Amino acid sequence: MKTFGLNYELFHAAGEKLGGKGAAMGDVSMSFWPFPKIPVTLLLWREDEEFPPDGNILFDASIKDILPVEDIAFLAGTVVYKLMAFSGV
Repeated sequence: MKTFGLNYELFHAAGEKLGGKGAAMGDVSMSFWPFPKIPVTLLLWREDEEFPPDGNILFDASIKDILPVEDIAFLAGTVVYKLMAFSGV
């Protein structure tokens, strides 16, 4: 959350560089396709007076039929770290 927690424009710009498309979830979100049949959606939630900024990673339910759990975890980290690299921060 340190990289994008308060900078949603940076999240969107880095996401577009990585080939992401805007999604209609959370406060700000983008979907990525690291593999043709495996969408990964990153959601950011803006901070408010009660909660700090937060984020979620969502996968299509079919991922469990395609990849084992350890590969799903690795894929999530890869997408996030690649997005951070594309942010230039």
